[in-house]
This record gives sequence, C-alpha cells and structure tokens, in this order.
Amino acid sequence: VYGARETFSWEAPMYLTTALFQGFTLLILSSSACKNNILVQRFSNDIFATFPDTCSLDTGAKFSISAMVFFIAASIANFIGYRMDVEDIGMEGEADLTVPLTL
Repeated sequence: VYGARETFSWEAPMYLTTALFQGFTLLILSSSACKNNILVQRFSNDIFATFPDTCSLDTGAKFSISAMVFFIAASIANFIGYRMDVEDIGMEGEADLTVPLTL
C-alpha cells in the first residue's frame, strides 16, 4: 500500500525498554547472589569443586552489553525512520484537488 507507514510509534520505546531490561540483567554482578553466596559455598564443599568468590564479566556479560548497545541503536534508528515516515505521509496529504491523478 502506497503511503503506508513502514514503522510504528511504539517500536522505538520498546527497543529502549528492551535495552533497559537487558542492562538490568547485569545487576546480578553486584548482588548478594554473586558475592558471598552461601549456597555456592555449600555446593562447592559437597562436590569438591572450587568456584570463584565473586562474579566477573565473562563472554555472556559482554554479549549482554553489546546487545544493549544494539537495542539503543535500533531505537534511535527506528525513531528517525518513524519521523521520516510521518513527514512523508504529511507531505502527501498537502496536494490540492487541482493536481491530476496519474498512475
């Protein structure tokens, strides 16, 4: 359909919200689940394995940070695309009735 929007107004905020919640997943690194966890200490004693005392950024956390950056970039690009779609549709509506219809 000619003149139909390619983007929607709700997409950019959703990408930004997704980036925010993706960042929330990194909060576990500073929580008590990651520092001085009693269950991890008990589990390591039961199976005779050693676990580090604190968590650190590993591959998954680095991918999480990069995903957050890409979601923010997608939000910005979608916002710009939506604004361009709105401007294009607005300009199409400005034609008056004296312009002939052509196919």
